[in-house]
Amino acid sequence: MVRHQASKVLVAILKNKEDLLIARDLHWYRIPVDKADKLLSKKWPPEWLAFYMPKIFGKEAFSVRHYARVLRIEKAKRWQLFPQNPLNNDSDKEYYQLLISDLYNLVQPIHSKRLRRIVFIQTSLKKLLSAEEINDLYEGSKIEEKMWNELKIRNISAERQVLISSGEKNYFLDFAIYCKKGRIDVETDGDFWHNNPKTAVKDNERNNDLASLGWQVLRFSSGQIDKDGARYCMNKIIQTINALSGFDRCQREKK
Repeated sequence: MVRHQASKVLVAILKNKEDLLIARDLHWYRIPVDKADKLLSKKWPPEWLAFYMPKIFGKEAFSVRHYARVLRIEKAKRWQLFPQNPLNNDSDKEYYQLLISDLYNLVQPIHSKRLRRIVFIQTSLKKLLSAEEINDLYEGSKIEEKMWNELKIRNISAERQVLISSGEKNYFLDFAIYCKKGRIDVETDGDFWHNNPKTAVKDNERNNDLASLGWQVLRFSSGQIDKDGARYCMNKIIQTINALSGFDRCQREKK
């Protein structure tokens, strides 16, 4: 079987053990159409599907272990997917039914160090087959990838694309660092964004919202990240971690 490293992969959650049996024995997986259309425009449709296993899977929880090729995608109503279930208000809900091949096992499971609940990650086959942990799966901009590599080189524990809610607003953090006496949001801004006065109001509003939730925001431009091997950025991050009494080693993600 030929695997193209740039092939699009969707990592999707298995909500329960029945979903794993459906994927393994019946060779399909479902995603609500409204959710897919809202959240998955970047790399839709996927060529491969991988499965994230949450808490319900016990010893195998918080990891990706299986993946499959997507053969085709069809639309179906819930009653068509589960004809044995009695009809209810959700019976006409529309889903994308991803018809898949037999499951393949990853050589090494991809674990979440902080036991995160993850619904979707859009990535590439190359990242899926080489990832050492969940955060390696995320695909960011060039400067985000450089920042992630610099953090890993220095063994700075960070989580990528963490969703934080503040009232009715939702923010995705580039890199979240959990410390004993606080939390750090590291943001990587392209030079255009970083130097654009029109973004200042939104940035300040976002920073204030996160600060009210206990987050300290550090923003770095692409120029700062590229300069001297990101030395300034890393020194600033390490100083902030130390000021907050070092890493919080608690495995479970704090909400």
